[in-house]
Amino acid sequence: MKNIFYILILFAVTAQAQVHKMPADTEFFYTYGGVNFDEARDIKETPDKGYILAGTTSSFGQGNTSFYLIKTDSLGNHKWSSVQGGSQNDWAYTVQTTHDSGIFVAGFSNSFDPTGNNIFNAYYLKTDKNGHLLWQKTVPANDYSFIYGSYPMPDSGFILCGKTYANSHGNADGYLIRINKNGDTLWTRNYGGIQDEIFNSVCVINHSIYAVGSNSSHPTDTASDGWIVKLDINGNQVQDIFISFGTHQQEVLNVITPYDNTNFFIGGANYINNNGVDTNATNGILSKMDTSLVPFNLQNINSGTKNSEFAINKIINISHGNICTIGTRNGGLGGLGMFLNEFDLYGNYIPYYFIAGGISDEHGYSGIYTSSGKVISIGSTLSYGAGAEDAFLVRFNSDSIYNSAINTFVQNSFTDTLYLAVASIKNFNNDFAVKLFPNPSNGNIQLQINGSLQKSYTAKVYTILGSEIYSYKVQSNNNNALNFSSLDNGSYFLKIEDADTKTVSILKFIINK
Repeated sequence: MKNIFYILILFAVTAQAQVHKMPADTEFFYTYGGVNFDEARDIKETPDKGYILAGTTSSFGQGNTSFYLIKTDSLGNHKWSSVQGGSQNDWAYTVQTTHDSGIFVAGFSNSFDPTGNNIFNAYYLKTDKNGHLLWQKTVPANDYSFIYGSYPMPDSGFILCGKTYANSHGNADGYLIRINKNGDTLWTRNYGGIQDEIFNSVCVINHSIYAVGSNSSHPTDTASDGWIVKLDINGNQVQDIFISFGTHQQEVLNVITPYDNTNFFIGGANYINNNGVDTNATNGILSKMDTSLVPFNLQNINSGTKNSEFAINKIINISHGNICTIGTRNGGLGGLGMFLNEFDLYGNYIPYYFIAGGISDEHGYSGIYTSSGKVISIGSTLSYGAGAEDAFLVRFNSDSIYNSAINTFVQNSFTDTLYLAVASIKNFNNDFAVKLFPNPSNGNIQLQINGSLQKSYTAKVYTILGSEIYSYKVQSNNNNALNFSSLDNGSYFLKIEDADTKTVSILKFIINK
């Protein structure tokens, strides 16, 4: 686990806030992350009316990927970030706030496998309201297990859903775990047949559990079907149904959202296969259902032409009884965009939609309807931000989704690099860029710093525990050869300071000889 000193001194987060005046009611979109891969998978509103985002980062942390928590104020301004996990791969998919203002995050990890075989296990943790780790736990199952969704329980515990290969009936099974508020496992359950099954989302209505995903063992089909399972509060299966649009179609349900005490909405994707011919196209799935699992207005929402994509990943309830769907589809300036569509309480489409994105791909994974009556969606972006892929947040100043897209050059953008201690960047120069390669490396690394002016910098190398071990003088607009061959295999950090000893960048690199 990471040392607190490292977290306070070396961890950095780049938060790029890009403000764009839209013809509709979009307030802003922000990006958060570092120079590598960063994404946001889930978001919740915090008691102070700010937001907590959870996802995964390869820009920060001591492993290949780490849990990534981002805390913002009510306007999306970055307050703090935290990375959690071990030395291998940790992926966060779901976040909840707890009764004592803490933060609960769940996903999967191979950093803490007791077998020593780097097997992924269900992994979850709790932090305080400031992102400081309180406890972390895994559920070892002697085979691969993954968590994709969670839902709060009346006892302040959680029900978790995903898939597992352990003790399965065939390949992967749908997987449920019930834990108490301290993270102790109360029970685990497997569900499925001889093929692959998965649960992507779960909720509780009137003391019954409802989980959705896909089922490949359904005997009347040739591909996976959307799968809805009703269970009692102890995880015993009561009923299930399948969603199919044809024997050659592949359906998967990504989200279930309670609507009232007797109804809920489901959403997902239908991978189209016409008479055995793969069209490489995906339609959206949406339906309202009652708690006896009777669908109402089941829709296979057409994505358009061949090679198009439409996947619903989140459904949120908004005012006047309507819902907002969030996901990924073709549109905007580039290939894929984060989309928001509005539907009425019967699931009928309302001609208000929004696509956020630039010249590359964006993904929409989750969102919330805030206590102030605003819609926020989150995901990832390749078009904007500081790195290869950044966490992406879009906020509206109401809950209306209008027929407009981010389709012009974004003006008035700014970038700050913030630290969890007093170190921070002031008057950041937007044309400053730094690259460290190859990464991972056998010890011989090239450092490139590009800017409008020729400047001298100091590059300092730290261990993951915060100990400084090297210091170099380097120049911008020049290839700086650095020799780290004496370092042991592992992760390290390179901090770049300007002539005033202000930190301008922190990079993580890996030595692997």
